Amino acid sequence: MSGPAGEPLVTVVIPVYREPERLACLLDTLLAPGWPPREILVPVDEPDGDMEALIQAYEERGVRFIVSRERRGKVAALNDAVSRARGRLIVFLDNDVQVDKGFLKTVVEAMEGSDVGEIKKVARGRSLLARMVNYDYLSFGVSCYLFYSRLRRCAGLNGAAFAMTLDALKELGGFKRCVLEDLDAGYRSYFHGLRFRYIYETEAVVDPPRSWGEWLEQRKRWVIGTALWAKEYFFQLRKSAKKNKLLSLAALLVLFPATLFPWIIIFSSLRPVESLALIALYFLTGYVGAFFPITLLLSYSLSFLILRTLAALTGYFAVYAAATWYYARKIRFPVNPFWLAVYFFFYAPLWYTLLVAGFIRVIVFKKRDVKGWKI
Repeated sequence: MSGPAGEPLVTVVIPVYREPERLACLLDTLLAPGWPPREILVPVDEPDGDMEALIQAYEERGVRFIVSRERRGKVAALNDAVSRARGRLIVFLDNDVQVDKGFLKTVVEAMEGSDVGEIKKVARGRSLLARMVNYDYLSFGVSCYLFYSRLRRCAGLNGAAFAMTLDALKELGGFKRCVLEDLDAGYRSYFHGLRFRYIYETEAVVDPPRSWGEWLEQRKRWVIGTALWAKEYFFQLRKSAKKNKLLSLAALLVLFPATLFPWIIIFSSLRPVESLALIALYFLTGYVGAFFPITLLLSYSLSFLILRTLAALTGYFAVYAAATWYYARKIRFPVNPFWLAVYFFFYAPLWYTLLVAGFIRVIVFKKRDVKGWKI
């Protein structure tokens, strides 16, 4: 399908649940005249009053809204929009992101010859939480760049901003009904041999969670979704990791640098009782979430109150920081050494503790409820 001058048409899909968030500003940017020709599809579940008013205003400007008065869930909304898309390339954006006027042009040019594209993201704001989420995006971006530069294959997508060709989506059979449909689609594209591109020449600016409580609820969903995903694809993951040992290990440590913390604690402090207590607390936290602060406190204590452990972690950080800085320059992502240290020593153990406890909760105790989320 082509645009008015025979140029390829691009479809932008922006799913919305109830509230428009920053949708009006995003639509204004996307509707600005220029190349490439585009159509904009907005699947909406349970629109509130503000959303209803926005629909009325932007339908007159050519935006196509697909409205459901009941909550279908994000996967159903995405698949519905894809079934109506006319573009050869589909760009998926959350309704709280912001992009610049040259965003679509850059994405289309970068996707030439590729089937799947992960788009660089940065977090909006200067609060501690916003800065930490920003380094989360850096970690994910470096991991994606490693897979792109070494294999031209994708190991996962972040749903806030990514692109796929319509042919690729058809080959995958659309989005699968699961908690993390973006991660699942990206990984399935890996085994289908679809060509991947990490797009770092532009970026999507994303709102971080508004509070640490909101962050915790978001991460609980991510952990449950990741655990279910890892369980389903366990044998494929093992086969891929075995085939690409160094790449898989590097990506894991970039995404979750605190993965090595327990091992450093065990081998540097030689305190088996405390280490066993930490492992036991992981299991207790997986069963009863109220143990999470105690688990985190013991983890921090073992990391920073034992001199040999702290020295080992400092050496690890030096290597991690050098590698992160090297790859951050390649993907044009600014790095502040102070905030990177805060991320590494304090935020990364917090996120890792939640991840491990969540995996135990899902895989060992079979607790898979996702509060406030419809698949």
